[in-house]
Amino acid sequence: RGRVGDSPLVGSGGYADADVGAVSSTGHGEAIAKVTLARLALWLMEAGQPPTKAAQRALEVMQERCGAEGGGTGGLILVSRSGEVAKAFTTQRMVWASVQGQAGGDGERKSGIERADAQ
Repeated sequence: RGRVGDSPLVGSGGYADADVGAVSSTGHGEAIAKVTLARLALWLMEAGQPPTKAAQRALEVMQERCGAEGGGTGGLILVSRSGEVAKAFTTQRMVWASVQGQAGGDGERKSGIERADAQ
């Protein structure tokens, strides 16, 4: 009587589109799966929203549909096709890390846990 979590569900725990970018999500699995959070964030980017706004809006949609009491909390790390990194979360904290730069090269490393770190 188990269940499949959101991580292996395409469009929920993660999603990538070569023309748009890639995203990974974390948080309350049922809410993430209900709105296919990762795909929603990329769809918003595809529709013209910048990465940070797309990530924030996707989380807002999840909270609107599921409510914070219903578990509608989580976070996203999103990378646009051009390499812009966005982090957004509705939880009190979210551990994240990113490297900005060329693959295989030395890049700018960033990490954080608090909201102010993600700006």
